[in-house]
Amino acid sequence: MPEGVINPEEEARKQETLEKIGSSTAYYIDEARKFGIPEDEIEARFLQVAEENIMNETDSPATILKIMGNMRISTRQRVEEVVRKACEKALLERPSNMVAAEYLFGLDSEEYKRAKELRDKELREEQENEERERGGRVEILTVKGDIEDVPSENDATINESRDHLEALLSEDTTLKDLFNAMNYDLSVAFWLEIHDQFSEVVDRLMELENSDIKVLDFFDEFGYDKSDLEVFLPIRFR
Repeated sequence: MPEGVINPEEEARKQETLEKIGSSTAYYIDEARKFGIPEDEIEARFLQVAEENIMNETDSPATILKIMGNMRISTRQRVEEVVRKACEKALLERPSNMVAAEYLFGLDSEEYKRAKELRDKELREEQENEERERGGRVEILTVKGDIEDVPSENDATINESRDHLEALLSEDTTLKDLFNAMNYDLSVAFWLEIHDQFSEVVDRLMELENSDIKVLDFFDEFGYDKSDLEVFLPIRFR
């Protein structure tokens, strides 16, 4: 390639290497230098990632400062300034940022204790939300059936286990949860029983199968309870 003409593939590799620089990853800093990427671009990318990782709590200021020293990135004063400002910004945006609180005020500070209390509260709320979400999920089970006499080709009978599928629901499971979870075989079995045992609900159920109405609430409107559903439909409740 003529001198002075940029090789697009090489330029793409340079940019990819620059993008991969992390505040705790020395490898790509070395690679960037081998590619001849200017030091000011490497420094700018390192400081950008350092700020992002403090905001996200994926790196500690101590780790960032260590990499900075080992890889001779920028100056300690410059990096410390970026780290401090990132920590201040992080605490303003999310007071539960324990990494920022520890760096700015120390482990024994009221600010750190407050951040930890808020983080514990966030974790409890996340767990509660996950439990609520799990409650609406549908688990498809293969249930071992009774041994039955099944006719064979020579008119004899053989003993065969009639396994079948069931949907395991919670009391919070919605119609949408149920119908989204059912595969073809379970759906066929479900609708056959609906037509046979609950024919008066068919039209209304087809209208509402993508709704957030709870399964039990829907059938309750027609006078059916949990036990009715478990007897006739391929579903069970936890």
